[in-house]
Amino acid sequence: MEPKALVIMLKVPEPGAVKTRLVPPLSYEEASGLYTCFLKDIFEKVSRLKGVRVYASYTPAWAAESISGMVPDSIEIFPQEGVDLGERMYNAFKTLFDRGHKLVSLIGSDSPDMPLEFIEESFRLLGPARVALGPAEDGGYYLMSMDEPITAPFVNMRWSNNTVLRETLKRLDEKSVRYELLDPWHDIDRVEDLPLLKENGLAPRSCEFLRALKILF
Repeated sequence: MEPKALVIMLKVPEPGAVKTRLVPPLSYEEASGLYTCFLKDIFEKVSRLKGVRVYASYTPAWAAESISGMVPDSIEIFPQEGVDLGERMYNAFKTLFDRGHKLVSLIGSDSPDMPLEFIEESFRLLGPARVALGPAEDGGYYLMSMDEPITAPFVNMRWSNNTVLRETLKRLDEKSVRYELLDPWHDIDRVEDLPLLKENGLAPRSCEFLRALKILF
């Protein structure tokens, strides 16, 4: 059993279920296609990690067959469990700690161009720190790593707003949990974010998809 694990939180790329804030100018089908490229860029990137077991945790739970057809064989999949994002994230952490991993990192699927070094650095920060966080420019975070499951960052959290990171750090401080911060990065959630993918070698599939649409390039 590898001591380190990475779990990617993802959705089944169905039109109308993913990247809906990019519609318009994209159609629902194009937004779904772009999200599929996000996943391909992420899968290719994390395949280069050394000494890390990679998992993908998907929603909805009934979509195992759809997900298994697009996730590389080297990545084990399991369904997300919980009534909200916080519960699903906590359960993903707990699942991997229960399997015997000692350090677990969790990322979403909205930052296809996130440098691989951020994941590696998050593991290095765990030692004196118990939690490592990657601040997102929208006020949330793009990555969290922990050395054991901690409930404080997840219970009764108000998600999808610009106070998530600030509230998370406040809760960790209240529990005297030492944390370290990585460099800030961005999510690709809004139309204004799409130019970040222009000529972006860190997300080649996503960049190529947008270029083919001739919307921005």
